[in-house]
Order: sequence, then structure tokens, then C-alpha cells
Amino acid sequence: MARIVNFFKRMNAAAFGLFVAMVIMLALNIFAFLVPALTQGEEFHKVMDGSTAPVVLDRATGQRVTSLHVGEAVNLQATRCNNSKQLINVNFAYLWHLVEDDSDLRLPALSGTLPRSPGCNTAETEINMPASVADVTRARFAEGDKEVEWRIEGVETAVHPQGEVGPVRYWETQTFKVLPDEG
Repeated sequence: MARIVNFFKRMNAAAFGLFVAMVIMLALNIFAFLVPALTQGEEFHKVMDGSTAPVVLDRATGQRVTSLHVGEAVNLQATRCNNSKQLINVNFAYLWHLVEDDSDLRLPALSGTLPRSPGCNTAETEINMPASVADVTRARFAEGDKEVEWRIEGVETAVHPQGEVGPVRYWETQTFKVLPDEG
């Protein structure tokens, strides 16, 4: 009988040892899976750090715009960064915001998805004045305004190649005046 009791004591000790070994292996596997994912998330959260808010430039002179005429296109100049080691996609939307009288009027200008290569790049993007912005501006002129103040605002969201979304970056340009049509 003593032999049987010793046998079960040894079996329980072996089973317990096996159980502990399995728990340790499971913990190591979870750790090995989560640590790179968490690190990647932290790095990906900073993927667009270093990007700058666009500046509205005159298309002819390349100087900062303080005013333009209804219907004129502008260039947005900005530095855009991708701090990862791989190509990412960036979803974006640009809006024209009427800034007079604390207006909440924001009219869509451009949206889509663009690839962004690793590194930082300063470039210009041509933005046409949407017809809706021209219409609102002309209506303000008809009410007696001599100029109407707008700024362009944007939102960009990085999309990791594996589908992770974020971070989101908001920006706005300087305020500029839109004057009546030339002519």
C-alpha cells in the first residue's frame, strides 16, 4: 500500500511540474506575441510625427497667400512624414472653413487615400476652390461683404499595411481672404 501512495505522490508531483511547465510556456508564447504588437502599436502611433500643417501659397509667386479671388486654385505646401520602415496608406479629407462670425460652415474640397513612403517629404498640392465655396463667397458679396475669410482644414489617418488604423492628425492653414472675381 505504501508503494501505491508513493507512486501517486510522485505522479502528482510530476503532473504538477508538467502543469507549471505548460503555464510557463503559454506565458512565454503570449509574451512573445504581445510585445512586438505593443511595440509596433507605439511606433505606429508616432508614424506621422514631424508632419507640419500646410501653408497656402500663391500658385504664381510661391509666396504665402493672404488673399485670392473667387475661383482661384491654391497650393498647399507641407511636410508629410512616415516614420515607419514601410509604405503606409493615409486617408485624408480637406475642408474649406468659413471663419467669419464664428461660423461652423465647412465645405468639402478633397478626400481620398494616398500612399506615403518612409521618411519626410515637403511637397505642394494644388487645391481648387470648390464651387460651393465660390457660391457662398459670392452670396456674402451680394450681402455687402467686400472680402470673405476662409482657411483650409484637414484630417489625416494613417493605415498600417496590416489594417491597423490610427493615428489621426488634424491641421489647419493660415486664414486668408477671398475677394470678388477679377474683371
